[in-house]
Amino acid sequence: SPNCTLLPIQISDEWSDMIWSSRIIDGVLYAINQGANVINLSLGSSMAKEEWEMMSDQEKQAYFEFTKDEAEFWNELYLLGESRGVVFVKAAGNSGLPMHTDLMNRSPIPIYVLASNKDGQLTEFTNYSNNSGRSEDVKMCCIAAPGENIVSTFPSNSYVALNGTSMAAPMVSSLVALMLSKKKGLQPKEIRSIIQNKPKNSFGVLGEYPILNFNILLEISDI
Repeated sequence: SPNCTLLPIQISDEWSDMIWSSRIIDGVLYAINQGANVINLSLGSSMAKEEWEMMSDQEKQAYFEFTKDEAEFWNELYLLGESRGVVFVKAAGNSGLPMHTDLMNRSPIPIYVLASNKDGQLTEFTNYSNNSGRSEDVKMCCIAAPGENIVSTFPSNSYVALNGTSMAAPMVSSLVALMLSKKKGLQPKEIRSIIQNKPKNSFGVLGEYPILNFNILLEISDI
């Protein structure tokens, strides 16, 4: 993307597979304070599909109630970033579950990225949007992008083919960066509107989700 620079932020370490929420928060705040325009979040909390499917409706409701405050915190953090002009791009997750089982995925602020395969279908592992029980003004912005067998860098100066919405999300982040580099002053809400509200049959649709298409999305946003 013309006139774009990368700001890699290390929040994990080599001694643990876990990432503390406090480190994620520090990383997001650092990016905001450094003037980032796009923040890619290829992370989130996870729940096993088998565990979710074994829960009763009452247990699921209790889970949402228990995590309500933390979910609201993430919404406030996203709102802070948006007030500074930041576009959040968030990997939807890889559990094959409704997206909002991840408490970081309950805010309408980010653009959520689902994973598609080479045949243009959603992968079996990708999380998906579920707006049931939500008011019409709290509708998630989702887009599908390639997330299966994506070649990526790997430790020891190597490359491997990986699966996941974490592979798909950076492609959408690069699209947003391109849009911002071509049309300065474009606001986060405008970018979400371009993805959500333009005629989806003009650039492909996978179920209810638009499919990533750089050229068409740039055209319909008048860039």
